[in-house]
Amino acid sequence: YRSFKGKVERFLHRIPGIGKPLAGGLVSLKNWFRRKFMPQENAMFEAFGFRYYGPIDGHDLESLERALRTAAETNGPTLIHICTVKGQGYHPAVSQPQNYHGVAPFEVESGVPNVELVDKTGDSTETFQSDLRRSSGFTDAFSRCLQYFAVRDERVTGICAAMASGTGMEAFGKLFPERFFDVGIAEQHAVALAAGMASGGLRPVVAVYSTFLQRALDQVQHDVVLQNLPVLFCLDRSGVVGEDGETHQGLYDLAYLRALPGGTILAPRDYDELFLMMKTALAKAEGPVIIRYPKGAPLLSKDDFFKIRRSLVEQGSIHHGIERAQWLKRGSDLNLVAWGYTTGLAWQAAAQLAGQGISAGVLDLRSLKPLDWASIEEASLLPIVTIEEIVETGSCSQEICAGLRARENNCRMKSIHIPDQAILQGKRGLVLEQYGISVSNICAEALALLDKERV
Repeated sequence: YRSFKGKVERFLHRIPGIGKPLAGGLVSLKNWFRRKFMPQENAMFEAFGFRYYGPIDGHDLESLERALRTAAETNGPTLIHICTVKGQGYHPAVSQPQNYHGVAPFEVESGVPNVELVDKTGDSTETFQSDLRRSSGFTDAFSRCLQYFAVRDERVTGICAAMASGTGMEAFGKLFPERFFDVGIAEQHAVALAAGMASGGLRPVVAVYSTFLQRALDQVQHDVVLQNLPVLFCLDRSGVVGEDGETHQGLYDLAYLRALPGGTILAPRDYDELFLMMKTALAKAEGPVIIRYPKGAPLLSKDDFFKIRRSLVEQGSIHHGIERAQWLKRGSDLNLVAWGYTTGLAWQAAAQLAGQGISAGVLDLRSLKPLDWASIEEASLLPIVTIEEIVETGSCSQEICAGLRARENNCRMKSIHIPDQAILQGKRGLVLEQYGISVSNICAEALALLDKERV
């Protein structure tokens, strides 16, 4: 068509006198027919100088190939408008597209299991927390906690961006449809909406994957942080995401969120901590709270969980506020400082080091902003190994090192963190092992820091 059009235009221009007006008239006539009978999408893009092709059925390979070949032969910027149906050919995906944003291995016959609606309206806190410990992972635990608090406080609202199932908000939406807002793939709008709700007296909870919050950094800073509004951000998939893939790694939010003025950033080591942090955050009258938790379940076993609780009771720190660190174990040779999932690794490493005659303490920071400097300075009386499932830039270890040096504290330190490189897809445990976020590497670094050889 374009080749024929060019030939006609060149022929008309060669006709003396009437050639150019005739060519202009044909162009005007063509544009009138296009505006009258053709889709309007092309007019918008062609106004910017693009060659527009479409809409094209993305499931028709012959049409798609023809369009791509045509575009390759076209000079200048080209836009191909392709329409597809998510999950085409697989009924569970077509009927439940929201469940297929990130897909780990699953049974093809069964597809995605339905989310059970758990109504815990009548449960006491103790009964609920006992049930909460049976959650299948942090996403499930968050879902249960959100419903629990929403039943007891009608100001609680839930906001997500086209990820109701992935973030655990689907059950909340069924229980409280009038308080649930799925804004679609528009994280900026989700945060701005939460800011408006908070300024009006509501208690909005924004559930979003860590990697997707960076799309809304402007709104987090301008609409929430600068206004000091009580918005609760629950960042799912914080850390290594495993099978979800390279684009979903939640390794960078801490760097930009800790740089913002004010606010609180927390990381629970288990479901009870998640419950306590959400409870405290929803009771705050001012200021945003960000809770980071990983994909999957905590590393701590049931026995470890109760050992830690007994230790905290004995120390009198079981009821410490969420901004205070907790000593899970005291040591006399060195201290392992961690938070969130890596607290479990530190706990296991301390047990392994004990078998080699090394007494290692374990400090769970809990609050990543503000840091509990009293506990950190206490930890610095011995050499420190920090373990974080995050990149080094903007990490807690970076601030701890700088803060101790500013205090003229020359504590020996070693930081274990995610390296400065793209992290590839793979099973979460294997990826963490590959980059040194493991019990064996913590023990090796601890022994090296103490100048001791592994027994």
